[in-house]
Amino acid sequence: FNPDVNKADLKSGNTPLHELVNWEITPGEVKTAQLLLEKGANPAIPNFKGVTSIALAEKEKGNPPELVELFKKYAKPVANPPKK
Repeated sequence: FNPDVNKADLKSGNTPLHELVNWEITPGEVKTAQLLLEKGANPAIPNFKGVTSIALAEKEKGNPPELVELFKKYAKPVANPPKK
């Protein structure tokens, strides 16, 4: 079984990383984010509003600073962003 860690929600276009960082996250959730990133999740994928999970992580002031740095490290160019 090989799940798609970049699979977007059909209503919002949110990926698992978007959902993870929609609110302030805990240090344990940083480990979850790292696991997703190591499995190929791309924090540069925008949702249907054009917002990336990197932008969400930067917006939430309570997120650990290392989260944004981790996202930037793993971000890859997006050729075909999801469309509604």
